[in-house]
Amino acid sequence: MPSTVEEFLDALDDAGGELRIVSPSDDVRAAWRRVIHRVRQGKHVPEGWHLLHRGRDSGDLVIEMRPGEHPADKYRRPDGDRVPIPATLAKPHPAVQSLRDAPERLPASATNRGRAVLIAQALAKEAGRRGLKVVPGIGDVLLKLEASGLQYAVRVTEESAARWTLRLVLHVRGPGEPADARWCDRSGWQVEETLGQVLDDVERRAEATRRDIEEKDRREADRKATERARVVRDHRAKALRAEVAAWCEAERIRQHCDQLISAGMNEHDEWVTWARARATEIDPLTEPPVLPPEPTKKATAPQPAPASVFRATPPEPRPWHPNQKWWSR
Repeated sequence: MPSTVEEFLDALDDAGGELRIVSPSDDVRAAWRRVIHRVRQGKHVPEGWHLLHRGRDSGDLVIEMRPGEHPADKYRRPDGDRVPIPATLAKPHPAVQSLRDAPERLPASATNRGRAVLIAQALAKEAGRRGLKVVPGIGDVLLKLEASGLQYAVRVTEESAARWTLRLVLHVRGPGEPADARWCDRSGWQVEETLGQVLDDVERRAEATRRDIEEKDRREADRKATERARVVRDHRAKALRAEVAAWCEAERIRQHCDQLISAGMNEHDEWVTWARARATEIDPLTEPPVLPPEPTKKATAPQPAPASVFRATPPEPRPWHPNQKWWSR
């Protein structure tokens, strides 16, 4: 039985994230619950994990450390500052003004229709205060919120099921994860209380997407720079091979001329004179070369695949036969 928080976390880690105490006595069960309480109150649960336990009063006591959000968190009242909801639509935002004359873009029920307009007004006003751009929507999109150059479409719908009727649902669709986030009425609160979270989520998704785009652009720029360096290296290596080949050819011509003279040919013979002039002409050391310039980007850009030159030709007619019928030709 661990007596400290550290011993409890070590025991849980050694057990692979799940401890099972088989039918503990009431005193032992209570001692375990006190340790669990100290872990939660002291905020010792690692970020991104949650602590669960079953068997509070009877049976086996099972304690688990699981990744992700606690299942009960989605039913808790939203934290943070609430976005004020106007009581009436006195001075509507330009993006909201068009909704007043287009009831078909709003929920069907009168109550939710009015709520949707006030929610759109509250979102538009708070988004403007945060420096976000608000764009009028089209169709069932009430408005669009623009953050970091990315747009997020806001829609409001209502849904009914066995446990609720005409529950209001706020959808925000746009780049980032999740692509289509939603907030809805719960037994403990209404959508209006989550508007701060909605805008926080839009800003978070936009910032994460912007970083992803910048990282992608950086990798693409690195790839292009690496490819460009390879093309320049290959271009210069080709020029170097040509220089070395020309020098070797010039040296072989000179050696050949010397051998011709050694064999008895006059060194002023027309052929020897021309051959030596040719060696001098192709020898790169006659005028020492410089670093070859980089090839133009147009010359090194990947070329599209050539279009197919294949053309379908009609099949050749079968040779005529005396027994061939007209319908089989």
